[in-house]
Amino acid sequence: MINLNKFDFLSTARINRLVQTLASRLEVDAPLTFLSRTPVVPVSDEAEILGSFSGTIFAADIITDDAEAVVVEAGRLEMTGSVSSIPNIKLGARISQTMLRKLNQLSQGIQLQGDSELITGWENRLVNNLITGVRQTQNYLCGAMMLDGLVYDRLGVKISTGFGTPAALKQTLVGARRWSIDAGVTANTTGMKPIEDLQYMVQSIAPTVGKTYNRVTMATTTFQFIIASDEFAERVRLLLQLEPDQFSMNIYDVENMKSLFNRVTGLTLELEDGTFNARNTNGSRTSQRVLP
Repeated sequence: MINLNKFDFLSTARINRLVQTLASRLEVDAPLTFLSRTPVVPVSDEAEILGSFSGTIFAADIITDDAEAVVVEAGRLEMTGSVSSIPNIKLGARISQTMLRKLNQLSQGIQLQGDSELITGWENRLVNNLITGVRQTQNYLCGAMMLDGLVYDRLGVKISTGFGTPAALKQTLVGARRWSIDAGVTANTTGMKPIEDLQYMVQSIAPTVGKTYNRVTMATTTFQFIIASDEFAERVRLLLQLEPDQFSMNIYDVENMKSLFNRVTGLTLELEDGTFNARNTNGSRTSQRVLP
């Protein structure tokens, strides 16, 4: 018998408490790559995000007592656009009439046949799925921010924007230096110099904008391009002090190749192959990658 005596399943306060508990569990059990490294700052409902504040940090001067300090720029507000209201991330779930009737009966203290876990378990799964869906969209948006580009066109919401990443950090490989020769299908094994390209970004470009990087995130397919390259094989051979005929590279031996990549480049490799499902307006489902 189920007798939860005015359990009030649809209470806003109760759902809020449940959401917080499940959200915390998801943070630990299934972190999303880009969302997990992005600070989440709560704002009031009526607040509007109109722009961003940025500025260069200058080292202080050493001066004598009573001498005036050098005045530097305090920073600036960067406006890339404004909207009348900030869009929301929303997801709903259909509850059948039968289930609503059972919930209403329980909220009135009516006893039903069965185990109470059948109802509470259903509610937990429902809220868990909704939270996961919201966080997947947050993760996708954070990934787009780190790629400095978002194109979104669904349900009347159209977004095409960048996030202000310095141009120096967006290097474009051309000609024989490209990592693939046919739009990401086949590795350019002889011409590509992936290790040199990454080390150039870390050692020469990043310091010019005051950044220090020690991690690279990419899809497994992209990493397999690197494994297949002649440059990677040569770097590994020199690292292990082997002759060319003493070893061969296997693009499917990803875990062992990750260890060699970390040693050759000095960077920590993070493979990101996350996907999420989007419901189209015609009711069909599309699977989409977070990182291209």
